Amino acid sequence: MWAPIVAFGIMANVCYLIGPVLDVCITRMWKGEVLPTGPALYRMGLTFSVGLALFPTLIILIAWIVRIVSPAL
Repeated sequence: MWAPIVAFGIMANVCYLIGPVLDVCITRMWKGEVLPTGPALYRMGLTFSVGLALFPTLIILIAWIVRIVSPAL
């Protein structure tokens, strides 16, 4: 029963923290020859982690709607 909770926590942190790791890798690979990628990666990581948090709510909402509509069919 704890597995989905732990998986959610791990995936939310991975989505949120992969941006700084990629920013460091990009900066080291191209040695500052590219525009800063940190702000864009931060926004993407934040968006994915919030989306991951809202995903179970979306699934439950869809299941609830299907349950209401199914007896009517």
